[in-house]
Amino acid sequence: MSLIPHRRNRGRSFLIAALALAGSAAMTTAAFAAETPTAGTAVVDGDASEWDTTPDPPGSPDFFSDMLRAGGNGNHTEVESKLYLRYSCATDTLSALVLAEPGITIAANLPDDSHIKIGGTKYVDGNSGDDGTSPDFAWVGLSGATATGWEGAFTITPGSYTINVHTQVNDGGSQTSAVPGRSIPLVLQCGESPQPEPLVVTKTAQTSYERTYPWIIAKSVTPTGPVTTSADSQVFNYTVTATKGEPADSNNHVDGTITVHNPNAMGVEGVTITDTIDGGPDCLVTDGGDRAIPAYGKVIVTYTCSVKTIGPGVNVATATWAGGASSGEVEFAFRDPNQVVNDSVDVTDTFNNGMPVVLNGATPISATQTFQYPQTVNVPRTGCATFPNTARVVSGQVVLAEASAQVEVCRAVPPVIPPEAQPVTPVTPNQSPSPGPAPQVVGAGGPAPTATLTIAKRGPARAAAGRVMTFTITLRNTHATAAATSVVLSDVLPAGYAFAKRPSGAVLRKGKLVWTLGDLAPGASTTIRVQVRIDRNAGGTRCNTAVASAANATTVQARACTRIVRIAGITRTPIVTG
Repeated sequence: MSLIPHRRNRGRSFLIAALALAGSAAMTTAAFAAETPTAGTAVVDGDASEWDTTPDPPGSPDFFSDMLRAGGNGNHTEVESKLYLRYSCATDTLSALVLAEPGITIAANLPDDSHIKIGGTKYVDGNSGDDGTSPDFAWVGLSGATATGWEGAFTITPGSYTINVHTQVNDGGSQTSAVPGRSIPLVLQCGESPQPEPLVVTKTAQTSYERTYPWIIAKSVTPTGPVTTSADSQVFNYTVTATKGEPADSNNHVDGTITVHNPNAMGVEGVTITDTIDGGPDCLVTDGGDRAIPAYGKVIVTYTCSVKTIGPGVNVATATWAGGASSGEVEFAFRDPNQVVNDSVDVTDTFNNGMPVVLNGATPISATQTFQYPQTVNVPRTGCATFPNTARVVSGQVVLAEASAQVEVCRAVPPVIPPEAQPVTPVTPNQSPSPGPAPQVVGAGGPAPTATLTIAKRGPARAAAGRVMTFTITLRNTHATAAATSVVLSDVLPAGYAFAKRPSGAVLRKGKLVWTLGDLAPGASTTIRVQVRIDRNAGGTRCNTAVASAANATTVQARACTRIVRIAGITRTPIVTG
């Protein structure tokens, strides 16, 4: 014979019935529906590992009933232990496991109080012994006078009975723990198995997608075209506009888990689990083929779906097996994106292949923005010079867009007056032409020629505290014929700066660098680079000045000012201005 695996009322059904009848002087077995234990046997050896004690619900197939303090009498609802049962139709043996709840122990020194009664007759208790023959008894987790549970087994033929399982526990003192009302129905029936119930499919769904913003950039400059001037410098005005476009969504996914529960007392094999978007694509299920689901057990698998749009929808999971198919569905909707790309960016500007300027400073921009700024360039002594200038939209280390505006500046050539166009002083009869002023002879007792010095100093307009930055000093003698003699150049650093490396040919005197350059030929120039380290605690705007003098030229000076910023965790590229 084989045990009919009825669909079983869970243990909580007894608790509800007990609560409904609480306060009555007595509790009757008529309040409980018939309960059939799981088919099978268990070895009475004090080892409970062979029992399925999965918490309810969906629960353990071996679970039979909660055991309440005082059997639920006196309005007690405290669950102090649990009862698990199995019945073998082959041997007519009922096997039982009683386990105390966490933090509670069973009084092993009171073996008479740990027993099972059928219809008021005791079939097994703590004195029955552990000898492998019915009735059989063994303590679980025995430690001195206490245990965590016990196993018992005895022979009983199929039929309908009432069962009372009782034990003495230590729970804030000695307490009685028994099945509700100290008597609940027990049906032991052997025969053909009923038709199994369908599997139950439930699922979850989470949406995710990525939103990316495009950027474009435009750059213009005034004046445009080659600029011809007789001045030594020329100012150009630049306009840079970074425009944020409409976003595009991608990597649209619906992901989650599928749970297939078996409500039957027998396992189901060959289960295939699939998933699809209603009216859309099939989804990828991980380990969804040929699954075995144990009695009263479940399997959980994951799935992922790629969808074209981010509208709402319905996701359907289906479990198929030889005995039928079951489905479960869940609605989903896409909300905020899980990842936003290029929402905020930096706008940089690189002049004449120098170091980039971060036009937006320390704070990235997240909307369309226009930047306007002037740039001063040096006009060449002769001919023309071009100055490239490129602006870029940058996200991290990635350049999203760029635009250039190159300028050209030329030195104006003075007009040549032909001899026939020069004015002539008329001469009257008997009058000689005026001799005019006597020519000046250099080195023949006349005044020495005077040289003309110009100086330019360039450095970052913005730099991070604690970094090393470079200044460039260019000294030029613009006189056409006279050399500048005994030329001396000096540079003094403000507070918060320190020389990172002493330049070649420089002498440190009282906190400043001094170069003795000697003579500077007509039209000649020299360029010196100075590296300084910024103090980590420096801030604000710092300016330092370079001074040049010569024996036969007016002293000139130039300064460069840098705004020092402290940007925690962000590295900004220094800026070069003209």
